[in-house]
Amino acid sequence: MARPRHRVTRGSAADETLPRPSTPPSTSLSSGTAANPTSKPRPKARFEVTGNESDRQVFKVLSLRNVEKTGPYFHDDSIATIDEAERLMARHQLGKALNDAEVADIVAFLTSLTGSVDPSLLAPPSLPKSGPNTPKPDPR
Repeated sequence: MARPRHRVTRGSAADETLPRPSTPPSTSLSSGTAANPTSKPRPKARFEVTGNESDRQVFKVLSLRNVEKTGPYFHDDSIATIDEAERLMARHQLGKALNDAEVADIVAFLTSLTGSVDPSLLAPPSLPKSGPNTPKPDPR
């Protein structure tokens, strides 16, 4: 893996002025390159669970571990590549365009978070057989 050639200085963790990672209702991060053009149910915003006004347009953010293997990206799977996702997030959250070297550095960091997963963690659990007293699934 290549090491970054220089320190990335845009949007560092020390920058406390970054906006909350959410998308206003009238804004789309998609650049028109849909990774999954099929119609999917709209993801639930946190507001639909809590009812708190401050949770409108706030979505669950997944871990960055193995992020290079978990595309397509964003809560709606609208971005096919990690490079494109980085460019869009920089433009949306920082109001800046990243050059190719900056994108490569960020992607190099993100790919450094890739690891192997113990297969036993992915195995389905062993469950008891269903019977007449087994509770039915909750349709909510």
